[in-house]
Amino acid sequence: MNADTAQLIATLTAPPTRTELEALSRRADALEVRADLVGDLDPAELRAAFDGTLIYTLRSRAEGGEGREAEGDRASRILEASAGYDLVDLEAARDLRSRLLG
Repeated sequence: MNADTAQLIATLTAPPTRTELEALSRRADALEVRADLVGDLDPAELRAAFDGTLIYTLRSRAEGGEGREAEGDRASRILEASAGYDLVDLEAARDLRSRLLG
């Protein structure tokens, strides 16, 4: 993402179809996957139809989401997602730990 220009980020709150992803690819610069709402989608499958930036978000209930994972499970999901997504949204109160930041 370029800091000098506005970016349009589409947020997935339900599993998309390939047609929906292709349409979003023509309109949005980035795709935020709300894993607390749609589960852990395969980033390779998303990239097959969307060529923008992929953002993984696992919003906890404390931050207004639906995520209910224990700390260890949450960290594991975030670490796994970091291998395939371009950006991972971290929550300061839960995620700023050496295990995730390393």
